[in-house]
Amino acid sequence: RGTGDSNPLHCNLVGDSTVLQNFVKEMYPPELVENCRKELEERADLTQYTTTNAMADIEEVRAWLGYEKINIIGVSYGGRAAFVYARTYGEHVRSMVLLGPADIESKMPLYHAHEAEEAFDSLFADCRDDSSCNAMFPNLETELRTFVEELRYNPAIATIVDEYTMVPAMVTIRADVFVEALRSAMYSSSGARQVPWIVHQASLGNYAPFLDRIIPELTGYPPFLAEGAYLSITGAEDAPFISTAETDSLTAGTLLGDYRVAQQKRAAELWPKGELPEDYFKNLTVNAPTLILQGGRDPVIGCNKAIRYFANGREIVIPQMAHVPDGLSNIECIDELMLNFLESVDFNAIDTYCIRSMAPPPFKVSEEEK
Repeated sequence: RGTGDSNPLHCNLVGDSTVLQNFVKEMYPPELVENCRKELEERADLTQYTTTNAMADIEEVRAWLGYEKINIIGVSYGGRAAFVYARTYGEHVRSMVLLGPADIESKMPLYHAHEAEEAFDSLFADCRDDSSCNAMFPNLETELRTFVEELRYNPAIATIVDEYTMVPAMVTIRADVFVEALRSAMYSSSGARQVPWIVHQASLGNYAPFLDRIIPELTGYPPFLAEGAYLSITGAEDAPFISTAETDSLTAGTLLGDYRVAQQKRAAELWPKGELPEDYFKNLTVNAPTLILQGGRDPVIGCNKAIRYFANGREIVIPQMAHVPDGLSNIECIDELMLNFLESVDFNAIDTYCIRSMAPPPFKVSEEEK
């Protein structure tokens, strides 16, 4: 529902070393957002990329395929998309499985700072309980909070080398960007287990581990997110509904602060805004049988939020899972839980025993370890 162009809404928010230098200072530099918008507007109507329109497309596909009822699997934002589909076309939904789902009222990224703080606290506790981590980083929490506070008043300067031109460039590392990169790392268990090492090395003045993690994500292709689609969705469904009072309440005293909210709201103001149905935030319960698999270490969603929207739902918390299950041992357990439910659509048929053997990888405590 745009121009019919099959290309995803990717745009270049990171380019040469100059752009990268700016990016390390902030997430959505206005000039790059404007350039992205202009680039994508040449091939797409950006106001059409909303969840409601996308689910109407899914419904057309279902009807064309001739399926009377379908099973839906949604991950992260896919949880919101699945909810919108089930609310609108519920008669065609047999069951749903949602993994770390964003809900329809999550106002992305309003809760990121709060949920990240919970994830950081869990990481501190996990490190204390791990003999190797605790021995190497006995003061992890103090080290992180002290370093971040120092960055707020005195941003760090580091040198990177463009891998294509081999030209060195100076980059500025601010506190908010540093914390956001750590939060992003904690989307997976494997990433979270590198955070203590990154923090410790940065506090010693070695920013290489931090840059080694963030630079590939920024400069890789395809990008981790289709930023154009993300800005279209959040610009219509999230950012306009975030109040200053909510922001202040949910970000006060957190490591991340209001950085993500401020960046998203500013970017949304520069982006074409799609229209939502008048009843978009009404009728917020669906009846489709829904299994929610939620991570106990999720720095994005948190537990016991999405379940309230499902009259016939069950939430299973996987204690050591982050936003996604990457990095956990016995990851096949996720498949077993999903398949058992999809086959029977019976919550009583779900055996959660395998969750006990889902463990994160070891903490990185030396240069040799990945």
